[in-house]
Amino acid sequence: MNFQGCKTTRHLLISLFFGLILLSACNDSKSNNDDDQDQADAQIAGDEQVAGDEQVAGDEQVAGDEQVAGDEQVAGGEQVAGEAMAGELTSDPRPAKQCAQSIILDCNSGRQQFDTAEGSSDINEYTCGDGFQFSGQELLFEFLETEAQEVHIRARQLYNQYQVSYIFFALEGQINSCEPELAQCIAQDTLITEPLILDYVPSKPLWFSIDPRVNNSETMIFELDVTCIDSRCGDGMIDEREDCDDGNLEAGDGCDSECKIETNYICSGTPSVCVEDSNDNICQEVIMATSGTYMGDTRGCTSDYISISGGCGNQNSVLGPDQSYLINIPANKVLKANIATVQESGFNIPKLWLAVDAEQAADTCVQQSSEELFWLNGSTTEQQVMLNVDGVSMSDQGVYRLNIEFLDPPSRLGSSCAQAIEIGMSGTFMGDTSGAGRPSNLHGGVGGECIRPGGFWGYNSGPDELYKVTLQANQTLSAATTVNGNWDHVLSIHDSCADLERSCLHWDDFGRGTVTNETEQVQDYYIMVGGFHMYSSGEYTLDITIE
Repeated sequence: MNFQGCKTTRHLLISLFFGLILLSACNDSKSNNDDDQDQADAQIAGDEQVAGDEQVAGDEQVAGDEQVAGDEQVAGGEQVAGEAMAGELTSDPRPAKQCAQSIILDCNSGRQQFDTAEGSSDINEYTCGDGFQFSGQELLFEFLETEAQEVHIRARQLYNQYQVSYIFFALEGQINSCEPELAQCIAQDTLITEPLILDYVPSKPLWFSIDPRVNNSETMIFELDVTCIDSRCGDGMIDEREDCDDGNLEAGDGCDSECKIETNYICSGTPSVCVEDSNDNICQEVIMATSGTYMGDTRGCTSDYISISGGCGNQNSVLGPDQSYLINIPANKVLKANIATVQESGFNIPKLWLAVDAEQAADTCVQQSSEELFWLNGSTTEQQVMLNVDGVSMSDQGVYRLNIEFLDPPSRLGSSCAQAIEIGMSGTFMGDTSGAGRPSNLHGGVGGECIRPGGFWGYNSGPDELYKVTLQANQTLSAATTVNGNWDHVLSIHDSCADLERSCLHWDDFGRGTVTNETEQVQDYYIMVGGFHMYSSGEYTLDITIE
């Protein structure tokens, strides 16, 4: 064994050991010097210091246990990252839920399914149901959000359930109260394919309900889809929550910082142009319009149409000042129009009605007086109509917002002439207007020539379905309907779909009609089965005889 080699190796190991100790000592000295420098540099205004044992990575500490990285803490362990701060930030800034049995909806609800078998509320009568009783239990929803929203909500049944019929209600409730049967009804419809659009503000509780109106022992599974449209005051675009928007947030120019019209100003247009109200308004009686939002003012206008026969639907007289719009509707497009009052000196919102001939408006009124209407130009060419904004009483006048849109007609079978249900032989056919969706009434009432001179008479404002029957020369068509339940309905027969309202040959509120093709040519006839009132719909049978 070479002991000299072992001795040399031992000396090298000892030298290496003491070298490592010296290196460690140097590093410790440098670390201590760095700590001293960090501690000196950490002093800022107010002698704020970072403790000598401050950790820069991981659980970084400031002044004792205060952490600013990882689970960041401020003064005494209060967390501001990773978890909500204590105190008011942990509370829900939304309004409180009013009804224990209600289901909460908000802008993040998205699309969900519900079963009416789980209904627990009991609202027997609604203010927008004209006193009709709804004895079944319904699901009740509350919409809760932190700030104002434009809410779009759509409901639809997931399968055809012919034994039950439902209505979708939107209600404005009372703060700190759960009395939905006393809530103000602000919108209603059958289960819809187009969304209801409503304004929500936290100070006004917004509720929804799906309530059975026919055979309430049956239930249904349906889908609810909720979205919110974010809009901003000052962007120059008028939305449902704004009375004006002049593109800025300045007050004193007629449109204030919350997009409300200021006292003694009149605002119109998009973006809004506001001028001081001189109390000497000059009415713009006729306005050319297309799709878009229009700010109008009936102050200074006269009442050109004292009374429209039959009220053009459920309103027996329209006495207030009116303003007219001439609109060219593209071929096979649906006109959608709705109105909201911005400033009013009366007590009611002005109504809309539509005539297919501006020169003979009172005799060609074909859509009901309402705050929203739909009408289909079923022809192959552009057609001009007159849309009239009219006060219900002489005191109903002021500033309003009118929205006009052109929509594609519904694709569902029976919704229009283009989608008419074709019948080629005698027989019995089943129909159901309760799931017609929206728009569900594209034709309003039939033309006055079908009833009597003087415009629309007899109602047909509910959902309707259209059938097409082709007759040979001298053939006779007889049609009769029988409804399931007691909902009111009408039946009409037409010989042209391009001008359905003025091509009416027969109208009957008992659901019967007969026509004969007295020409020498093959002729198409159209049968319309519709609800007498806007809430009239349901299952029916149609008996057809061709001979």
